[in-house]
Amino acid sequence: MRKVMILGGTGLVGKAIAEHLKDTYEIIIVSGHHEINQGYTCLVEDTERLLDILNREIPDIVISTLMGAFDAQLKYHDILGAWLKNHRKKMIYISTLNVFDKNTTKPVDERTEAEPESEYGIFKLQCEKMLMKYLGDDLAIIRPAAVWSRDCKRMNQLKDCSANGKELKSYPGLMFTITLADQVGEYVDYILENNLSGVFHAGSEDMVDYNKFELMVCDRLSIPYPKFEVVEVEQPAYQAFLPTVRDIPSGIRRTIADILDSIC
Repeated sequence: MRKVMILGGTGLVGKAIAEHLKDTYEIIIVSGHHEINQGYTCLVEDTERLLDILNREIPDIVISTLMGAFDAQLKYHDILGAWLKNHRKKMIYISTLNVFDKNTTKPVDERTEAEPESEYGIFKLQCEKMLMKYLGDDLAIIRPAAVWSRDCKRMNQLKDCSANGKELKSYPGLMFTITLADQVGEYVDYILENNLSGVFHAGSEDMVDYNKFELMVCDRLSIPYPKFEVVEVEQPAYQAFLPTVRDIPSGIRRTIADILDSIC
């Protein structure tokens, strides 16, 4: 049984990945802050600890869903990439759709060159390029859109604001695509099963208005609409990846309607 190490394995996406792989792979969870019974705790600043864990476990595949300070993450992934290259191991890096966030006047697709403007998007693209130099065909990159699940932070905040009369920031007019947390796990499973590399964009195949999606969720849950703090966005406004190539199995594709069914 191949050994998979999930960095950030106690987070929303990391847990979803672990759930999808647990019956097929030996899973090693590494958490940044949470104490866990079976696994390791390793701060993103502690690269010596990272190397100690890698050398002790010798994973076949490392999946990174890490959060933390950008500078520390860059150093952490630099050391990780070098170790993986030297040991001829594979990696899946969970990036973000924000690598396209400089131009939000239209949706992006497979032909769009990554060009970030936000600090987050710039950092993620730097990590992608650095890891690609180390690993080449031994690297797969997944770029999810906004990630939702039944118990994600976005969902819990929506419920809390609805129940307690708090204001919730919303972005009417912003068209976006959505990724189901479980969908990331399905993509990882598909990539590993077929020994794939390259860049994958995990998310809905259609898009929806940001505020209208929140209203749809409230309607499905039969809860009152919260008070919205409306953030004006310059039109047109998109944070959306719309695929033009249908080479992903139908079983792991999602529409907005599918995502609503899953989270409500």
